[in-house]
Amino acid sequence: MSDQEEEYEGEEEVEEEEEVEEEPEPEAEPEPEPEPEPEPEPEPEPEQAKPKPKFIPSTYEQPKYEGDEDVEARFGQIADKRRQKDLQELEQFIKKHFEKREKEEEELQLLIVRREKRKAEMADKEAARKEKERERVAEEKARLMKQREEEERKRKEEDDRKKKLANVNLHIGGYLSRLEGKEKGPSKRQLAQEAKRKKILARVKPLPDLSTMSDYELREKAQELQDRLKFSEEELYDMKEKVQRQVYDMDRLRTTINEAMGKFNKPGTAGGAQRGRVAGKFGK
Repeated sequence: MSDQEEEYEGEEEVEEEEEVEEEPEPEAEPEPEPEPEPEPEPEPEPEQAKPKPKFIPSTYEQPKYEGDEDVEARFGQIADKRRQKDLQELEQFIKKHFEKREKEEEELQLLIVRREKRKAEMADKEAARKEKERERVAEEKARLMKQREEEERKRKEEDDRKKKLANVNLHIGGYLSRLEGKEKGPSKRQLAQEAKRKKILARVKPLPDLSTMSDYELREKAQELQDRLKFSEEELYDMKEKVQRQVYDMDRLRTTINEAMGKFNKPGTAGGAQRGRVAGKFGK
């Protein structure tokens, strides 16, 4: 550094010290004035639409280098090969799709043919089954009718045999009764018993051969016998009631006769003897 510069710097330092010494004293601060009321802010004006920038086509041209044409040709060949490969794959996919579709249609046609064939077979089997069922029902009806005719024939033969036997017994009984009648004559009790026996023989029917009857016929026969037994029990009950009523009427009649005979006849007379005779006839 030169001497002039050192002197110049020394002068500047002296001037700065003088300036520091000459600083005035601080004055008293004035009182603050009242702040004015804030004015209302003006409403912002609507912004106008900014104009869109216009598209300016670029005039930049890519520089061409040596070998670019070979690269483009190579890329073109690769793209052509890829397009050809995609086209071949698409053709193969379409071909496989149509082949699969044709195969599915053939299988569907086979299923339809099988279903129609099975349907026809089932219809034939059902018709044959119905025909067999009709034949079986007809045979069963014919068998039952024949069996009933045979039973009816046997029943008639049995009835004729019983009638003939009854007639023979009747003739024999009549002949014997006539022979006895010449000596003594049949009593009323014997005649009543003979009539009762004939009535029972006429009502009793022999049982058919149960070994030749089917289950249905056995059930019908059992039901018929049960109905006959029920009817017989009801008839027996009615007969017992009738006998009891007759006994009761006879007792009342005997009491009435005895009272009448005792009222009009004195005890110990012929009326008393007659009363005892009547009581002995109808009484105990």
